[in-house]
Amino acid sequence: MYYCKNDACKHLKPYTTLRGLMAHVRCCHSNSPMGSDAGFQSAAPQISSEHSSSQIDTYIDMDYDYGHGTADNNMLTAQNNAADTQNCPTALHEEIVGFKAEPYGIVPGNDSQDLCLSELEYRIASYATENELSKSSYTGLISLIGSVIEHCPGASTQPDISIQSIESLNYKISLGNKSRYSIPFKTVEIDPADIDGFPERHIEEFRREAGKIFFSYRDIIALCELLFSYRPFWDHTILSTAIVTRDGERVYTDIYSGNWWENVQRKLPKGDVLLAIMLASDQADVSANGREKAWPLYLKLGNTPKAIRNKDKEKASRVLAYFPVIKKSARYGNLEWYRTARKAAFHHCLRIVLGPLANNGNEIKSIFLRGPHNKIYKCVPMLACYTADLPEQRLLSLTMSGNAAMSCPRCFEQTSNFKDLPANTILLRSTKLMKDMFQHALALENNNQQADAYNMRRTYSMSTVKNAFWEIPGFDIYRSLLVDDLHQLGGVYEHLVNCIEQSIKEKRNGVRLIRRVDERASQLPPYRKLRQFHNGFFLSNLRNVAYAELKDHMAILLVVIHDLVDPQFIISMRYFIDFYFSATSKEHTDASLQIVQDSLEDFQKYSAIFAKYSKSGLAFPKKHMLSKYVGDIRNMGCIDGYSTQQSEHQHKKDAKSPAKRTNKRYSSVKQMAEFVHRRDLLFDMQAQNSQPRIEKPNLGVQPTTHKLISKLNPSSINELFASHVNVGQFERLIRSFLDTRMEGRNSTRNLSNMPKLDTEIVTRYQTLIIDDYDVDGICVREKVHARENYHGRDRYDYAIFRDGESGHIYGYVIMFFKAVYKGAAISLCLAGRYFHTNDGPHITGLTTVEPGLNRSYRGLFISLVHDLIQPIYIVPDFSSGKFDGNDALYRRYLVNTDTDHLSRSMAPPSTVPLLPSFITWEHVSDEHSEAETDTTIDGDNNTSTSDISEDDPMVE
Repeated sequence: MYYCKNDACKHLKPYTTLRGLMAHVRCCHSNSPMGSDAGFQSAAPQISSEHSSSQIDTYIDMDYDYGHGTADNNMLTAQNNAADTQNCPTALHEEIVGFKAEPYGIVPGNDSQDLCLSELEYRIASYATENELSKSSYTGLISLIGSVIEHCPGASTQPDISIQSIESLNYKISLGNKSRYSIPFKTVEIDPADIDGFPERHIEEFRREAGKIFFSYRDIIALCELLFSYRPFWDHTILSTAIVTRDGERVYTDIYSGNWWENVQRKLPKGDVLLAIMLASDQADVSANGREKAWPLYLKLGNTPKAIRNKDKEKASRVLAYFPVIKKSARYGNLEWYRTARKAAFHHCLRIVLGPLANNGNEIKSIFLRGPHNKIYKCVPMLACYTADLPEQRLLSLTMSGNAAMSCPRCFEQTSNFKDLPANTILLRSTKLMKDMFQHALALENNNQQADAYNMRRTYSMSTVKNAFWEIPGFDIYRSLLVDDLHQLGGVYEHLVNCIEQSIKEKRNGVRLIRRVDERASQLPPYRKLRQFHNGFFLSNLRNVAYAELKDHMAILLVVIHDLVDPQFIISMRYFIDFYFSATSKEHTDASLQIVQDSLEDFQKYSAIFAKYSKSGLAFPKKHMLSKYVGDIRNMGCIDGYSTQQSEHQHKKDAKSPAKRTNKRYSSVKQMAEFVHRRDLLFDMQAQNSQPRIEKPNLGVQPTTHKLISKLNPSSINELFASHVNVGQFERLIRSFLDTRMEGRNSTRNLSNMPKLDTEIVTRYQTLIIDDYDVDGICVREKVHARENYHGRDRYDYAIFRDGESGHIYGYVIMFFKAVYKGAAISLCLAGRYFHTNDGPHITGLTTVEPGLNRSYRGLFISLVHDLIQPIYIVPDFSSGKFDGNDALYRRYLVNTDTDHLSRSMAPPSTVPLLPSFITWEHVSDEHSEAETDTTIDGDNNTSTSDISEDDPMVE
């Protein structure tokens, strides 16, 4: 989070991104004197850089190093930071935790091996592999390349392509099978008789029903060593951790900055390296009809920074195994023994793949691995996190579904209490506790107390299968299961929206209100890549809604329903959306985490109104998981470092693509594994012969650039502006702009004394491209349109403009044009201003503005193009009505900042009106108690708390 420390600044809300703060400084402090207290306060680590001497850079004083514990051990110490922070109040301070990583030696010589492929041949092989070319397509590609080379003018020699077919390419790749970069899959057939905890009386029935079961896996230690010593990551691998602070406030970003790594590092022997293993798995459909599935297990290391490991092109996440997909059984699917058999088979596969890390006793196994720069390090492998959706979390922890008394896979909270925020004293699951309880239940069974053992398992949500993670020290699966924005936040939002839709349908005019919501959603203007909901807005009209669509849905939800439902729905959703944006930030401090917690508590306060329309009364597991976000971020860093979005995206290349290369028979798992092995070997051997990954030089905060494109033919001012303003008004408008903005005069002058353009011929443009840069030198591109017939409709975007007096103003862009003044071309923008209203806080918590029809020049103004800061989404307040005699303009508009983090950073804190009365959870509890009494009298006391289908993959 970033804070502006200028005394005159009125924006008290922290900015979630540096880019948002930079935009604020440009528009609000561009002319301010730079005193000693000027500048801004940041709470997120940034890469060190040398900045330019522009005025904005006096606000940005960041001279620090991000090389914490990297391979060359350039860790900053408190003494080194002391001198740096004397003149820089916002400098980054990193305190070493434990000891530096010390190598035990170095592997002599050069271990790089070559596939004997030329540069051209490697590019051909890479293209063929990534695009899954068939034999005929590959042969055609080679023929085409040969024809092009043959007819290439000036070619003295023709390159010899040795890989003329797919078979020759595979043979070339097979030459590297004996290298250390080759980590092949081993495929074994799983025999039910060898599975620990398998129902012995049903072995033959299971064999007949499930058929042959194959499991493909790799050596986990060899794969960890490959990633730990991966040459492109040499200078970026994290060998030790540090407590990151700024201005005395701790910062949480990646896994290395969390409490978990810190606590582990303090206990490690001197010189040892924590090998933070990150696992992820999820079933994926690999056929169009959904009948064929794959179940990959992915591995990556937390020692690789998330900026690298989250990028698919970096190949920092690899397939460790392919679990067997035991299909559903129409005959035995509902029987307990069949579900137990499938769970036992899954954990049997886990024992196989994790077996090399097992150790006798409770001591964590230490291993010597080749690391960066071919140095040998003593590593301590531990499970940092296991990323999975809720059903798979239950399978991994072997807990029961939502019908159990305590169905959370991470704690012992009562399922019926999932609607509430849990107390801080709630008992957490752990390996030791669950093993003891498992042994106790087993002892009850051996003592012929089967009923007591059954009740114990049902009460504490335990399985009869022994968990595979119990055998691996340092692999506490219950602590390693973390929150997930993709399935949990998306699932809770979907549930809440369905409740709102149900409440509307129950109204007398519900059908008409639903139709009105759909009409509003279809009338909203386009904005960036925001989805347009033209075929119905509510989720019941949408199929297979993706997470990205849910975020677009969330962006306009409050805008289209705020005056059609109970205000308590709107206020509750306002706080949920605030929680979503604050929780998904990429950088956190203790202050920002308090904002996350406050938003959650406010949402909880008003969320009781949803209970009436929820089958579970909001007591479902995904709602319960919201309470764990703050703790997980403190322990493991921001959630973008372990989100299931990465594994879902990886399915495309490691599940769907390999599945296309199989014959869809029982050996398809083995075929997928062989394809992935060949592909990885090709890229790994090429990468190991390349130079280490070099970051582009960090040039710091670069000046924002504006470029006009989509040029139209030049025309006269009279022709161009006749439809927007009369010629006399425009002449005064443009000459007043030249007098005040270009010449810097503040006093009012006669029109005859004001300057004017050199010529009345101007050139119109339809699109503006804004390239903005953050402190890391990363470019963020924005487009602002002012054009007719853009994909079948006119598009005139809204934007934030820099204003010298009031900081910034809102306006809609009418046109971009270039004119000539004093012999030079100037880029200008004609826009219509929107003014702030004095109506008090809006129910949506958004800022309200109104068109300037009654102001001078009807609100029109001219601005320099480079004074346009960024596009903004301004939408009608449909409850305000339209102007008399004007069917196009509403009386009031909303500045919708629920579209993205950057827009949120430019907005003031959400303020909603106070409700005189609202439904509380005490009211819901009283009504529930009365209803429970009535059902007991009627003899029906079925109070199932299960919500929408939440069962794990082993429960049908």
